[in-house]
Amino acid sequence: MSSMFTSNDLNELEKRGISKEIAEQQIDLIKQGNQPDEAIRAAHVNDGIQRLSPHQKKIYIELWKEEKKNWNYEKFVPASGAASRM
Repeated sequence: MSSMFTSNDLNELEKRGISKEIAEQQIDLIKQGNQPDEAIRAAHVNDGIQRLSPHQKKIYIELWKEEKKNWNYEKFVPASGAASRM
């Protein structure tokens, strides 16, 4: 069986610490595609949803404001033109 990777591909995988076998497994997963999960029922408060008290909301908002300083954000714009239809 011939490799689906060029020598440049293999060099790049090695630089990134990814084995050829793992890369092939990832490609196989992509080829298989995703099967969407089927919803069993809607989530409700105390059944998958937690309602926060006003005090808890304030705590989490303050935590978010503090923590977001340490994060990097990027914006992805698809080149397909799909963004113009969003």
